[in-house]
Amino acid sequence: MRNPTHTHTERLHALDATRAFALLLGVVFQAAWSFTAAPMVVALEDPNGGIIFDWFFFTSHTFRMQLFFLIAGFSAHLVCHRRGFSAFVRNRLARIGRRWSSDGWACFRWSSSPSRQAAKPPAAA
Repeated sequence: MRNPTHTHTERLHALDATRAFALLLGVVFQAAWSFTAAPMVVALEDPNGGIIFDWFFFTSHTFRMQLFFLIAGFSAHLVCHRRGFSAFVRNRLARIGRRWSSDGWACFRWSSSPSRQAAKPPAAA
């Protein structure tokens, strides 16, 4: 029975276990990728791949992606509910916004570097 003075700050271990299961399923997903019969670009491809690998590959990928989005939405709602909307926005900006801005700047610098400009093929006349 739950304690009526229960605070909602404890970790949800079942949610952690579900996420861990989905991550481990991703390892098997990556292993099955090379054995799919559908033509895909992979580093190592087995020509004897079977339809069972295709089924597992597409089914597990669809299931995992939806599960990750569900967990992300639940976690976002939990943070928003516990800390408030403004703290949630600050948390997202701190965790995502800084990385996007720094990575965006690095990608811009890399794409506009002189070595990248010289590697581009000449324009067709």
